[in-house]
Amino acid sequence: MTGSRSLTIAVRFVPVVAMLLGCRGAPRPLPEGALVLRVEGPAPLAYVDEQPVTLYPGRATRISVPGGLRRIEVRAPGHFTAYREAYVPPRGRVELTVPLRPDPDAEPSAGPPRAQPFPESWEPR
Repeated sequence: MTGSRSLTIAVRFVPVVAMLLGCRGAPRPLPEGALVLRVEGPAPLAYVDEQPVTLYPGRATRISVPGGLRRIEVRAPGHFTAYREAYVPPRGRVELTVPLRPDPDAEPSAGPPRAQPFPESWEPR
């Protein structure tokens, strides 16, 4: 009986011991830093680590990101997509300017519809 009792106690404590020894919490994320992004080009779409970011045209945009290596992607119609990597120090700040180059093979954008002239037979009521 003593052998089966000690086996029962050991079986009960195995999950607890395994949990205490083998399970650690997730690593803490690095403190946030700031990425200041300025894009030279028309109406860009930007992504930091594949997450969309709202940019303010014509001026720099401050983006809070966890410290570490960040991947930046900037797109605009009629331009080549620009890719950059930047290391943002924890509690630090990095400024990045991304120029967009026009794509000569891109389809011209249609733009807003143009006003059509009135037909000659039209008369106001």
